[in-house]
Amino acid sequence: MSSIRVILFLYSLYSLASATGHLRLELTASTNCNLRLLTDSSDETLQLLIGEKRITSFHPRGLIRDTIRVGFSIPNGKTTAFEFSMKNSGQPQLPNVFEDAGVVVLIQSMYECNRGFHGLTCEFYHHYNYHNYSNHHYRDEEGNS
Repeated sequence: MSSIRVILFLYSLYSLASATGHLRLELTASTNCNLRLLTDSSDETLQLLIGEKRITSFHPRGLIRDTIRVGFSIPNGKTTAFEFSMKNSGQPQLPNVFEDAGVVVLIQSMYECNRGFHGLTCEFYHHYNYHNYSNHHYRDEEGNS
């Protein structure tokens, strides 16, 4: 029985020490382009189409941080870095604008908690009870149906 308690304790420590949320970025470009996004732990290039919203997410590795720095660049262009808050305010952050060589990209960001987590830094875990009715999940705020 004590081994189960140890496992539950270690799991709760891991949940508190690891990222339990993600930064969602919505990107809209003024022209077709390839946009490179660079962080401490990732490097990806997205193809953006004129006027079409593209969504990507970053799941920070390691300990919870207050901000994440993301660098943006187009091929043969300069890198511009923006810092995004890693706080779950429930509201989108103020938009940023990336500009280089005639390309303009509107960047809308929001930090969201992963499923089951809540709080300013998504540090609290709440297990919801889901019931399946005709392939739809219903629950109230306490997790009851």
